[in-house]
Amino acid sequence: IPIEWMIEEESPIGTKIGNIKETLLIINNNSQLIEQIKMILINNNDAQAFHFNSSTGIFMSKYRLDYEKKHLYSLSIILEPNELHCSLVILIKLININDNLIIFDKKSLIYTINENNLIPLYIGRIKLIDNDKLFSFEYKYYLKNMSSQISIDLTTGSIILFDKLDREIHGEKLQYEIIAIDNINQKNLTDILIININDLNDHGPIFEKDFYQININKSSQPGKIIFQISALHYDPIMNGN
Repeated sequence: IPIEWMIEEESPIGTKIGNIKETLLIINNNSQLIEQIKMILINNNDAQAFHFNSSTGIFMSKYRLDYEKKHLYSLSIILEPNELHCSLVILIKLININDNLIIFDKKSLIYTINENNLIPLYIGRIKLIDNDKLFSFEYKYYLKNMSSQISIDLTTGSIILFDKLDREIHGEKLQYEIIAIDNINQKNLTDILIININDLNDHGPIFEKDFYQININKSSQPGKIIFQISALHYDPIMNGN
Protein backbone atom coordinates (compact mmCIF):
# COMPACT_ATOMS: atom_id res chain seq x y z
CA ILE A 1 0.00 0.00 0.00
CA PRO A 2 1.59 3.31 -1.02
CA ILE A 3 2.01 6.22 1.34
CA GLU A 4 -0.12 9.13 0.12
CA TRP A 5 0.55 12.77 0.95
CA MET A 6 -1.19 15.87 -0.31
CA ILE A 7 0.02 19.42 -0.80
CA GLU A 8 -1.62 22.53 -2.23
CA GLU A 9 -0.25 23.64 -5.56
CA GLU A 10 1.85 26.83 -5.52
CA SER A 11 2.90 26.19 -1.90
CA PRO A 12 6.15 28.01 -0.98
CA ILE A 13 9.49 26.39 -1.73
CA GLY A 14 10.61 24.29 1.22
CA THR A 15 7.10 23.33 2.34
CA LYS A 16 7.17 20.16 4.43
CA ILE A 17 5.12 17.46 2.75
CA GLY A 18 5.56 14.48 5.04
CA ASN A 19 7.88 12.40 7.23
CA ILE A 20 8.53 8.75 6.44
CA LYS A 21 9.77 7.93 9.94
CA GLU A 22 6.60 9.28 11.50
CA THR A 23 4.54 7.22 9.07
CA LEU A 24 6.54 4.07 9.84
CA LEU A 25 6.04 4.64 13.57
CA ILE A 26 2.30 4.60 13.00
CA ILE A 27 2.60 1.30 11.12
CA ASN A 28 5.13 -0.31 13.47
CA ASN A 29 5.53 1.22 16.91
CA ASN A 30 9.18 0.19 17.25
CA SER A 31 11.20 3.37 17.37
CA GLN A 32 14.55 1.58 17.86
CA LEU A 33 14.08 -0.49 14.71
CA ILE A 34 13.02 2.50 12.69
CA GLU A 35 16.04 4.53 13.81
CA GLN A 36 18.32 1.79 12.50
CA ILE A 37 16.77 1.81 9.06
CA LYS A 38 18.54 3.70 6.30
CA MET A 39 16.45 5.19 3.52
CA ILE A 40 17.52 5.83 -0.05
CA LEU A 41 15.38 7.80 -2.50
CA ILE A 42 15.41 6.33 -6.01
CA ASN A 43 16.35 9.11 -8.39
CA ASN A 44 13.70 9.52 -11.08
CA ASN A 45 12.09 12.48 -12.83
CA ASP A 46 9.45 12.94 -10.13
CA ALA A 47 12.09 12.95 -7.41
CA GLN A 48 13.70 16.07 -8.90
CA ALA A 49 10.90 18.22 -7.48
CA PHE A 50 11.57 17.28 -3.85
CA HIS A 51 14.28 17.35 -1.22
CA PHE A 52 14.55 14.23 0.96
CA ASN A 53 16.47 14.19 4.25
CA SER A 54 17.43 10.55 4.73
CA SER A 55 18.33 11.16 8.38
CA THR A 56 15.05 12.72 9.48
CA GLY A 57 12.80 11.15 6.83
CA ILE A 58 11.35 14.55 5.92
CA PHE A 59 10.20 15.42 2.38
CA MET A 60 10.11 19.07 1.29
CA SER A 61 9.31 20.77 -1.99
CA LYS A 62 12.12 22.17 -4.11
CA TYR A 63 9.85 24.20 -6.39
CA ARG A 64 6.44 25.77 -6.48
CA LEU A 65 4.38 22.93 -7.89
CA ASP A 66 1.68 23.64 -10.49
CA TYR A 67 -1.39 21.38 -10.64
CA GLU A 68 -2.07 22.30 -14.27
CA LYS A 69 1.39 21.01 -15.29
CA LYS A 70 1.48 17.88 -13.11
CA HIS A 71 -0.83 16.80 -10.30
CA LEU A 72 0.64 13.44 -9.18
CA TYR A 73 4.20 12.44 -8.27
CA SER A 74 5.32 8.85 -7.66
CA LEU A 75 8.46 8.22 -5.60
CA SER A 76 10.22 5.08 -4.35
CA ILE A 77 12.26 4.64 -1.16
CA ILE A 78 14.55 1.66 -0.56
CA LEU A 79 14.96 0.59 3.05
CA GLU A 80 18.28 -0.85 4.26
CA PRO A 81 19.74 -3.17 5.48
CA ASN A 82 19.11 -5.29 2.42
CA GLU A 83 17.83 -8.15 4.54
CA LEU A 84 14.58 -6.23 4.87
CA HIS A 85 13.98 -6.55 1.12
CA CYS A 86 11.61 -3.64 1.41
CA SER A 87 10.77 -0.54 -0.54
CA LEU A 88 8.10 2.09 -0.12
CA VAL A 89 6.04 3.83 -2.77
CA ILE A 90 5.09 7.42 -2.00
CA LEU A 91 2.38 9.23 -3.93
CA ILE A 92 2.31 13.01 -3.62
CA LYS A 93 -0.93 14.52 -4.88
CA LEU A 94 -1.42 18.21 -5.54
CA ILE A 95 -4.55 20.00 -4.39
CA ASN A 96 -5.95 22.20 -7.14
CA ILE A 97 -6.57 25.81 -6.13
CA ASN A 98 -8.07 28.74 -8.01
CA ASP A 99 -4.76 30.32 -9.07
CA ASN A 100 -5.43 31.03 -12.76
CA LEU A 101 -7.45 33.94 -14.06
CA ILE A 102 -10.70 33.27 -15.85
CA ILE A 103 -10.41 34.62 -19.40
CA PHE A 104 -12.61 34.95 -22.46
CA ASP A 105 -12.26 32.27 -25.10
CA LYS A 106 -11.09 34.46 -28.00
CA LYS A 107 -12.58 32.05 -30.54
CA SER A 108 -16.03 32.80 -29.12
CA LEU A 109 -15.62 36.55 -29.68
CA ILE A 110 -15.00 36.63 -33.46
CA TYR A 111 -17.64 35.70 -36.04
CA THR A 112 -18.16 36.12 -39.78
CA ILE A 113 -21.63 36.26 -41.33
CA ASN A 114 -22.96 37.02 -44.81
CA GLU A 115 -24.67 40.33 -45.37
CA ASN A 116 -28.45 40.26 -45.95
CA ASN A 117 -28.74 37.73 -43.15
CA LEU A 118 -32.00 36.34 -41.83
CA ILE A 119 -33.33 37.88 -38.63
CA PRO A 120 -33.29 37.08 -35.84
CA LEU A 121 -30.04 35.14 -36.29
CA TYR A 122 -28.19 33.08 -33.67
CA ILE A 123 -24.50 33.86 -34.14
CA GLY A 124 -22.79 31.90 -31.38
CA ARG A 125 -22.10 31.85 -27.66
CA ILE A 126 -19.54 33.69 -25.57
CA LYS A 127 -17.39 31.26 -23.60
CA LEU A 128 -14.91 31.51 -20.74
CA ILE A 129 -11.75 29.50 -20.11
CA ASP A 130 -11.06 28.19 -16.60
CA ASN A 131 -7.67 26.45 -16.58
CA ASP A 132 -8.22 25.36 -12.97
CA LYS A 133 -11.53 23.70 -13.93
CA LEU A 134 -12.92 24.44 -10.47
CA PHE A 135 -15.93 26.31 -11.89
CA SER A 136 -16.13 28.40 -8.74
CA PHE A 137 -17.63 31.37 -10.56
CA GLU A 138 -20.96 32.61 -11.83
CA TYR A 139 -20.51 35.12 -14.60
CA LYS A 140 -23.26 37.21 -16.18
CA TYR A 141 -22.80 38.71 -19.64
CA TYR A 142 -23.63 42.25 -20.70
CA LEU A 143 -23.15 44.70 -23.55
CA LYS A 144 -21.41 47.79 -22.22
CA ASN A 145 -23.62 49.94 -24.45
CA MET A 146 -27.15 48.81 -25.22
CA SER A 147 -27.79 48.08 -28.89
CA SER A 148 -30.88 47.30 -30.95
CA GLN A 149 -28.71 45.29 -33.35
CA ILE A 150 -27.75 42.42 -31.05
CA SER A 151 -28.49 40.94 -27.64
CA ILE A 152 -26.43 38.71 -25.36
CA ASP A 153 -28.17 36.26 -23.06
CA LEU A 154 -27.38 37.10 -19.46
CA THR A 155 -26.54 33.56 -18.33
CA THR A 156 -25.67 31.53 -21.44
CA GLY A 157 -23.77 34.20 -23.39
CA SER A 158 -25.77 33.39 -26.55
CA ILE A 159 -25.53 36.13 -29.20
CA ILE A 160 -28.63 36.99 -31.24
CA LEU A 161 -28.54 39.41 -34.19
CA PHE A 162 -31.71 41.44 -34.81
CA ASP A 163 -30.52 43.62 -37.69
CA LYS A 164 -30.14 42.72 -41.37
CA LEU A 165 -26.60 43.75 -42.16
CA ASP A 166 -25.47 45.46 -45.35
CA ARG A 167 -21.72 45.64 -45.84
CA GLU A 168 -22.06 48.76 -47.97
CA ILE A 169 -23.86 50.49 -45.09
CA HIS A 170 -22.42 48.93 -41.93
CA GLY A 171 -18.85 48.49 -43.17
CA GLU A 172 -16.53 45.49 -42.97
CA LYS A 173 -17.20 44.69 -39.31
CA LEU A 174 -19.13 45.61 -36.20
CA GLN A 175 -17.54 45.78 -32.75
CA TYR A 176 -19.19 45.69 -29.34
CA GLU A 177 -17.59 45.98 -25.93
CA ILE A 178 -18.78 43.19 -23.66
CA ILE A 179 -18.55 42.73 -19.91
CA ALA A 180 -18.68 39.55 -17.84
CA ILE A 181 -19.39 40.06 -14.13
CA ASP A 182 -18.74 37.38 -11.49
CA ASN A 183 -21.04 38.22 -8.59
CA ILE A 184 -19.54 35.47 -6.41
CA ASN A 185 -15.91 36.61 -6.54
CA GLN A 186 -16.60 40.26 -7.41
CA LYS A 187 -14.53 40.12 -10.60
CA ASN A 188 -15.17 41.71 -13.99
CA LEU A 189 -13.88 40.84 -17.45
CA THR A 190 -14.06 43.07 -20.52
CA ASP A 191 -13.31 42.37 -24.17
CA ILE A 192 -14.44 43.13 -27.72
CA LEU A 193 -16.99 41.10 -29.68
CA ILE A 194 -16.28 41.32 -33.44
CA ILE A 195 -18.75 40.49 -36.22
CA ASN A 196 -17.13 40.48 -39.67
CA ILE A 197 -19.56 41.09 -42.54
CA ASN A 198 -18.96 38.99 -45.64
CA ASP A 199 -19.81 40.82 -48.85
CA LEU A 200 -22.21 39.39 -51.44
CA ASN A 201 -22.75 40.58 -55.01
CA ASP A 202 -26.08 42.18 -54.16
CA HIS A 203 -25.82 45.48 -56.05
CA GLY A 204 -26.14 45.96 -59.80
CA PRO A 205 -24.01 48.44 -61.76
CA ILE A 206 -25.15 52.07 -61.88
CA PHE A 207 -24.28 54.54 -64.65
CA GLU A 208 -22.94 57.87 -63.56
CA LYS A 209 -25.75 59.66 -65.44
CA ASP A 210 -29.21 58.74 -66.57
CA PHE A 211 -28.83 60.62 -69.85
CA TYR A 212 -25.81 61.38 -72.06
CA GLN A 213 -25.70 63.91 -74.91
CA ILE A 214 -22.79 63.65 -77.32
CA ASN A 215 -21.77 66.00 -80.11
CA ILE A 216 -19.80 64.36 -82.93
CA ASN A 217 -17.66 66.21 -85.42
CA LYS A 218 -18.75 65.23 -88.90
CA SER A 219 -15.11 64.92 -89.92
CA SER A 220 -14.32 62.31 -87.23
CA GLN A 221 -12.51 59.27 -88.58
CA PRO A 222 -14.06 55.81 -88.29
CA GLY A 223 -12.85 53.89 -85.24
CA LYS A 224 -12.01 56.99 -83.24
CA ILE A 225 -13.12 57.04 -79.61
CA ILE A 226 -15.70 59.76 -79.26
CA PHE A 227 -16.92 59.18 -75.70
CA GLN A 228 -16.48 56.86 -72.74
CA ILE A 229 -19.16 55.92 -70.26
CA SER A 230 -18.55 54.31 -66.88
CA ALA A 231 -20.61 52.53 -64.25
CA LEU A 232 -20.28 52.27 -60.52
CA HIS A 233 -20.64 49.17 -58.36
CA TYR A 234 -21.09 49.40 -54.61
CA ASP A 235 -19.73 45.91 -53.96
CA PRO A 236 -15.94 45.44 -53.58
CA ILE A 237 -13.93 44.85 -56.73
CA MET A 238 -13.92 41.04 -56.32
CA ASN A 239 -17.72 40.99 -56.51
CA GLY A 240 -18.35 43.83 -58.93
CA ASN A 241 -16.11 44.79 -61.84
